[in-house]
Amino acid sequence: EPTGRHPFGEAFKVAVWDVEETTGTVDTALFFRICARNAFVDLGCTPYYLGPIPWMSYREGVLDKMFLGAVDSSSSNSSSPSTPTGVSNTASESTFAQKKTTVTQTTNNCQKSAHGVVLDALSEALSGIAGNYDSVGKWTCDEAGNCGRGLGSHQFISYRDDVRKLISSKPGGKEYLAKVDRGAGISGEEMLLYFPAADQDALFQQDLTALLDQAAKQTDPTTEQLFTGKRLVERVAQMHFGGLAIPIDSEVSDVYEKLTVKGYGKKATDFYQESLTSMSC
Repeated sequence: EPTGRHPFGEAFKVAVWDVEETTGTVDTALFFRICARNAFVDLGCTPYYLGPIPWMSYREGVLDKMFLGAVDSSSSNSSSPSTPTGVSNTASESTFAQKKTTVTQTTNNCQKSAHGVVLDALSEALSGIAGNYDSVGKWTCDEAGNCGRGLGSHQFISYRDDVRKLISSKPGGKEYLAKVDRGAGISGEEMLLYFPAADQDALFQQDLTALLDQAAKQTDPTTEQLFTGKRLVERVAQMHFGGLAIPIDSEVSDVYEKLTVKGYGKKATDFYQESLTSMSC
């Protein structure tokens, strides 16, 4: 059953169900259970598995009321948060520790580079745009009919083969992928259990090298020369954001319509320069 609260008693559970960090919104959902109790027999109740039923939505910066129930230390069991089945306290504490880390865990190695681009600085720049290790993206589908969510600091789409291989190697990972595949809401805490920060970092380092190799072979239409320097960083960011085949300096926007491919590249280049300065490269 999902982690949630019982602000109105044991009739149903309220859970945070879909968080969109880029738009500053969060949805909540209701979950119900079935109880079999009468004067002759008490079979107890099932977990709160009936749902999700959409309930209230909230937006960052707007003063909305969120019903929590009793939140002090003397509150009863009916209003205290619950723990999902199979998740130990140790795992939860580890997850919360990861959430408090910085956006990236770079080694500040200025010598680690490819095609003249410092990899740690570029990784930090792109992470500064994408989000945190526990970020969970919106459910989307591509033109080929592949559907999934962006996961983690670089929003690795969940239907990528290498992402699925890493997740399925964890205990319970295959079941978790099945949940993601059917579009169910997932939390950042849950995602980190199956796709931890170390896996995200290792996978992104592989991506960066491959992207740089491909981008360095392309011709910059503004100079009619191969991409180098800042423009190479910009092109790599565009490909990371829009896919390998995305047109150079495309004005196509993301699903949130907040950034175009070209705008993302320019923003990443600015962040890259800031990272170089902070790393004293």
